Amino acid sequence: MAGPSVPEAVFLTQQAAEDWLGEEFPELSASGIATVTLMDGEHAVYGPMYLTPDGGGAVAEAEF
Repeated sequence: MAGPSVPEAVFLTQQAAEDWLGEEFPELSASGIATVTLMDGEHAVYGPMYLTPDGGGAVAEAEF
């Protein structure tokens, strides 16, 4: 399933990733991104976290 194009985001810390998500939340949601997962390499650290109440939409991942 193809979703909206999301720029690759890589962070040095989990806190930096969470801060970025807080800042970008409105744009991600408006772009149709509904679920995000914080990744450390191949391992999910946190998520999926739903950006919409119904959990519908595209999926994005950020790596730190």
